[in-house]
Amino acid sequence: MNKTLVTLFSFIISFSALSAIEDLAIDPNSGDTVVVNRTQNPNGEVTFLNDKDLNFKQVLNLLPFPAENARFEVELNKAGSVTYLIQVNSSWLLGTIKKSESSWKISSRETNLNGEGQASNLTTLPDGNLALTLKNDNNEVVALIKEDQGKLTILEKLDAQEVKDRAIDITNEENNYLLRTSLECDGDNCRSEEHVLTQSGLGFAAGATSGLGISYRKHLANKIGYQITGIGWGNDSNLFISMGANFMKTLHATKRTRFMAIAGVSAYYRTRNEIDWNQCRDVSPEEWEANPNIDPCEGVEASWRHGATINIGVGIGMEFMLTQNVGLALELPVVVMIGMGEASGLGIYPIPNASLIYYF
Repeated sequence: MNKTLVTLFSFIISFSALSAIEDLAIDPNSGDTVVVNRTQNPNGEVTFLNDKDLNFKQVLNLLPFPAENARFEVELNKAGSVTYLIQVNSSWLLGTIKKSESSWKISSRETNLNGEGQASNLTTLPDGNLALTLKNDNNEVVALIKEDQGKLTILEKLDAQEVKDRAIDITNEENNYLLRTSLECDGDNCRSEEHVLTQSGLGFAAGATSGLGISYRKHLANKIGYQITGIGWGNDSNLFISMGANFMKTLHATKRTRFMAIAGVSAYYRTRNEIDWNQCRDVSPEEWEANPNIDPCEGVEASWRHGATINIGVGIGMEFMLTQNVGLALELPVVVMIGMGEASGLGIYPIPNASLIYYF
């Protein structure tokens, strides 16, 4: 519902800039394109083209008689279905045009909606329904309209000012891309909310459940995310390996912040080739005094000594976009630490994670 309200607001504020130009709608899947002049189009001439068939062209007239002051809008709200708006003086009409095989046909007038007052800003909502601004006697509402097999019905009417106020509260960003008109959108600025939530990047991480080292972090459009971290180093007498996997669920997100629930598991492994100091004998003060160069560990052979810690935890986290591409994530899980080998032991601690990620 939030994205619907923002979309409603965006078409309310953008229509005035577009009222004197062509209205164009394109279905990128089928290649269907519909074009209509909003004004100076007395017969309501609508042109249908197809990007996948450059020879196809069909022209229909929406009005059976000329009307010099008529105004028109069109929406390709469904595959093979165009909804059109006609405003003549103080009356409006909303109808559909359906595609049958390879041609378009205006639906029966019995399926239309009509009324008195001013209608504008016909748009398709994210749920596939339509929205239309209706103004009459200084009362402005936004009508939510369902189109089912060509028949149009009004589902709900919302106060237009309330829609604007609610949309501003949701976006909480003066320059949020969702509030930009189609003339202002360019490239990534026109991404949907899901695409904004979808991010992936590389960086560094350190923490109990995240692990330590180079990190790949991915946020999916369904608000689920994951992070994989690992590193290793060593020489002929030492080896250290860290690996971790974190899973995130975005609970709330704005353009610059993200609040998450997290769960993760990591393992830290270290091995060293050295002697066991517990096997060295105790040397008395008299022996040290008699021979300062005595070696208490004489005869004790070096061996590989192993230790590992497994961390399992759940908690919460915040991620902040420091720049357009750089994010800093701070997380605080409650961690169960299980030690093995030289690091044997068990404990429960709140130990933070930190990640610095470059998103691309």
